[in-house]
Amino acid sequence: MDLDYALRVDAPAALTAESSTEQNAAYEKWEHSNRISLMIMKGSITTAIRGAIPDSDNAKLYLAHIEEQFQGSSKAHATTLITKMVTLKYSGSNGVREHILRMNDMASQLKGLDMKISEGFLVHFIITSLPAQFGLFKINYNTQKRKWKMSELISMCVQEEERLKSEQLDSAHVAITGPSKGKGKKFGKGSMQGNKSASVIKTDKASSSGTKGSSGPRCHFCKDKGHMRKECLKFREWLEKKCNLSICFCYESYTIDVPLNAWWVDTGVTVHISNSLQGFLSVKKLNKGDRNVLVGNGEKAQVEAVGTLRLVLESGFNLDLVDTVYVPSMTRNLISVSRLDAYGYLFKFENTGFSLSLYSRVIGSGLLEENLYKLLLNASFTESLKTMNVNDVVAKTCDIAYVVGMLGRYQINPGMGHWKAAKKVIRYLQGTKDFMLTSKKSDNLENLHSSKSSVLEFRDFEQLI
Repeated sequence: MDLDYALRVDAPAALTAESSTEQNAAYEKWEHSNRISLMIMKGSITTAIRGAIPDSDNAKLYLAHIEEQFQGSSKAHATTLITKMVTLKYSGSNGVREHILRMNDMASQLKGLDMKISEGFLVHFIITSLPAQFGLFKINYNTQKRKWKMSELISMCVQEEERLKSEQLDSAHVAITGPSKGKGKKFGKGSMQGNKSASVIKTDKASSSGTKGSSGPRCHFCKDKGHMRKECLKFREWLEKKCNLSICFCYESYTIDVPLNAWWVDTGVTVHISNSLQGFLSVKKLNKGDRNVLVGNGEKAQVEAVGTLRLVLESGFNLDLVDTVYVPSMTRNLISVSRLDAYGYLFKFENTGFSLSLYSRVIGSGLLEENLYKLLLNASFTESLKTMNVNDVVAKTCDIAYVVGMLGRYQINPGMGHWKAAKKVIRYLQGTKDFMLTSKKSDNLENLHSSKSSVLEFRDFEQLI
């Protein structure tokens, strides 16, 4: 059926008794197309706008009335395009190729309005719209005598963008602690509230460098100028007499109990992070230092492998996480919202959950747990993730190496709390030097004895010091 026939052909003359068969057929065809076209146009326009358009029984004439209501000024359109081109900057949300093509499209629209822009000027204008990360790229272009074509600019910018992405450090803004247990202990006249961030309160006396009578901040304990209370020697001596000093560490692995087979959605992480090799379709091992992840406390977590990981959602959909990094030191498995958004996935957060869609089809969902959004996975797939390999178990075990590593950070200038912790480590090594793993010959390997219970004495590192 030719629906737009009435829009292409003028209305035929009215039928009479002398009209031929061909004229009757042509008129019926036009009448049918005209009626359908009017019904489609009026049905697709809102009531508020339809009331402002003059009514007509002719679809072609009704379309002309609509065009009159929405006529725009070519000058105003040109002004809008020029303003967009001048203010448009590459933000990095989409690729640099899309940014160049968008500006090239604006130039083509201006050309249709008799405002032609030369290719050389457009190339230079696009380069100036690039951010500071492309500084070396801009210098390289300015030092060359030859002008680039638009196709050359696109290929060069795409290569430079890939180089910048390879040098960019992935980040995961994770800083999770245990629940607060009330106010902190009071010391002297002031009080120190429990710090919820991952921090360390130093207690070494060598850091005190305040001198009496000097200008600067005033100590609230001894009332002298030149130092603060935390640097005051008298205040530290008073603390040693008043109570036992303590060092407070906040480490995610030992303050919360996170299921190893759970995946959490995070908007602050720039890459998918897994603490297990389970579920990877392909894995590429990395050398030490090749790639790191910057975590919330400023430390760099080493990436041991990278690959594509597959998750089976509750709906049965296979979610492939491309460029997932394997970081065994991380406690939680994290899904980057920005990475999935780049592949066309859509997150909709509402109430205490969220839904995940792809091409307008809901493929998964999640719930809010522990103030974080947890992705719901297939039950059988979740059970399969519990079977971790030996490397994952070793990475998650709270062993003596962790305690020694933490103490090693303060070996240059240790405080009293560090010495007490070191003595307890030595006592632990002396008392467990004869512990070992033994097995007997059988069809099924059986663990007869393990020192794991003794190792778990170091689960709360805060109690050591």
